[in-house]
Amino acid sequence: GSTGKIQEAINLLADGSLAGGSRKVEVTGGTYDEVFVVNKSSTIDGTDTVNIVRTTGTQQVIATVAATNVTIQDLNIQVNQNSNAGQPIAPVGIAATPATTTDFNGLVLHNNVITSVGNSPANWTGSPGLSVRAAGIVLYDN
Repeated sequence: GSTGKIQEAINLLADGSLAGGSRKVEVTGGTYDEVFVVNKSSTIDGTDTVNIVRTTGTQQVIATVAATNVTIQDLNIQVNQNSNAGQPIAPVGIAATPATTTDFNGLVLHNNVITSVGNSPANWTGSPGLSVRAAGIVLYDN
């Protein structure tokens, strides 16, 4: 998209004209300071070296899966446990939970590298009943 944001590209995917892996967002090499929600069956594919970090905000997930038939591949994701107002900035790399999707059908995570920085003492609040300080990938259902 015109702003160079991953979320903008996901939002621009046409509904109905393509299905599943035919909907593809090619993320070009570089560093992206953002979070995104994959809410359409699609492939998010890093080309060259793609680094996704988050430096502001609190209690965020870098990549949230909210659809079936999603592939996320070839991304370097940095979980940020540094504190902002006493809370971690982005303590989870990739998540799919009952709050975002009811089904993990067709979920493919391939060749992603998830690293962590910081050491906030606070737990992630994105899930009732799950107490973690940081996580690379969180997948669970009811």
